[in-house]
Amino acid sequence: RQSEYDFRFHNVLSNAGQDSVYDACGRDIVGGAVNGTNGTIMSYGQTGAGKTFTMLGNLTAYHQRGLIPRAVSQLFEEIESRTEYEFKVQCSYLELYNERVFDLLGEKTGETKDWKIGEDTKGGFGMHVKDLTVVPCTTEEDVLNCLFKGAEMRTTARHVLNTTSNRSHCIFCVYLEQRSRLGSSEKVVHSKLNLVDLAGSERVKLSGAEGQTLEEAKQINKALSVLGDVLNS
Repeated sequence: RQSEYDFRFHNVLSNAGQDSVYDACGRDIVGGAVNGTNGTIMSYGQTGAGKTFTMLGNLTAYHQRGLIPRAVSQLFEEIESRTEYEFKVQCSYLELYNERVFDLLGEKTGETKDWKIGEDTKGGFGMHVKDLTVVPCTTEEDVLNCLFKGAEMRTTARHVLNTTSNRSHCIFCVYLEQRSRLGSSEKVVHSKLNLVDLAGSERVKLSGAEGQTLEEAKQINKALSVLGDVLNS
């Protein structure tokens, strides 16, 4: 059996606080989005490893806020500092549960339908779920309200390894549109920031999943396996 493995990585964060994690993993990507480059921050790992805490943090303790709230804060700081540009900010929040898409910001968040995934070449959304609710936001508070609203609608369950295990993958998207306030240029720059909190991979023998949670675990592991194939490609 293979006894040695070779992994490549940029950094190992040991006993790091939320601020250190953000500086290492998020700050440059958010800055790039404001400059017009699409970016994604994604958490991946075993159930109970702390992915949701890393992405969302403790919503009742400011110093323990996670990557997403910090990204939103930096986003508006950057926008306010660039007075020569006019920005338009919008956001969407979707849940992928048992291979079905749910709109976490829609009026009927408990319902799903046959969503179509395609490329938007006019509105600057890129590849996205068509007809997904997109909310215009003018302040940091507006974006965070959408985040908190969607987070409350996520599907969770209890098992041996995690008392509040997320049973779905979630993607919180922030769409940026910017144009110059100076001169007569009509050029518009679109960019998108994807903030992804994946469900955790599970070994069913350890989690003790059965019934509905077992079926959820099968779909979660299948999706993560496919994602691995995509990244390897």
